[in-house]
Amino acid sequence: MALENFDKKYRIPPGKKSTIVEPPNLATNEEKIDFFRGWFAGDGSVTVDRKRPRLELWSKSRKLLKWFREVLEQNGIESRIFYHKRKDQYLLSIGRIGDVINFYEKIVIPHPEKQEKLKFLVSRFLPPAI
Repeated sequence: MALENFDKKYRIPPGKKSTIVEPPNLATNEEKIDFFRGWFAGDGSVTVDRKRPRLELWSKSRKLLKWFREVLEQNGIESRIFYHKRKDQYLLSIGRIGDVINFYEKIVIPHPEKQEKLKFLVSRFLPPAI
């Protein structure tokens, strides 16, 4: 896909974009999930909070994170958005273990280290394989 087509389809302008990026106008759920996967691979993190896995995505664009939250919700994954004054950024967080497991089962992160870390953290909450 040529760069200009990529920019047009996903509405990602070249250069600094944290405060100007707009959610893309994508037709299918799969396209929306693919866009989210790519964004999460670059800017998301798999972490631990009180011995439980947690997924986080920071952005200056509340509008983009709201779009991501809607996409996740359409796929049965709840998330929350918080504003951190000190960082002047918004945080989309998936913290409930059921939602983290649901994310793990439905969305493969195209970043091998992040996907492996998520698999490791979620493994103790999954029933043993038969």
